[in-house]
Amino acid sequence: MDSDRFDRLSRALSVVLTRRTSLGLATLMGLGSLADTGAKKRKKRKKKPNCPAGYTACGKQCFDLSDNVNHCGSCATVCSPGKTCCQGTCVDLLDDDGNCAKCGNRCLTTEAETPRIDAAQICQAGVCVECSIEGKIRQTNLSLPCCRGLKRCTGDATGTPPDNCKPVDQAC
Repeated sequence: MDSDRFDRLSRALSVVLTRRTSLGLATLMGLGSLADTGAKKRKKRKKKPNCPAGYTACGKQCFDLSDNVNHCGSCATVCSPGKTCCQGTCVDLLDDDGNCAKCGNRCLTTEAETPRIDAAQICQAGVCVECSIEGKIRQTNLSLPCCRGLKRCTGDATGTPPDNCKPVDQAC
């Protein structure tokens, strides 16, 4: 606003208000419009992007939360070093029975799923290996580990009771 227009406005307002009061009102009106403009800009900045199906807006970008190590399962959920994001969960591909070596590669964790008697599988170092099920020790030329959640209980020197696998919270 140029100075002539401002003076005219100020004089018109001074009929009712003093010049100082009218100047104060004009200043407040100007600040109010600036604040309103700032609020509109902030609203525009906060608008989330339209993401394609299967993607979620995290800030101003879209991510697939099922396989992103920096946004695993939800925005800003970061998988710790050595872990991979599989279906929205951080997993260790070297030690996860449901994701062994790669996402979705499931070990056969029950005796019913395997062709072996008294055995199932666990993921060790990224490979599905045989393990002995609860109450049994699979007899092979190698000593198989107990399946996950079980511990090996050894028999006495005479061989009784025989070696077996029991839940970790039970006494041998």
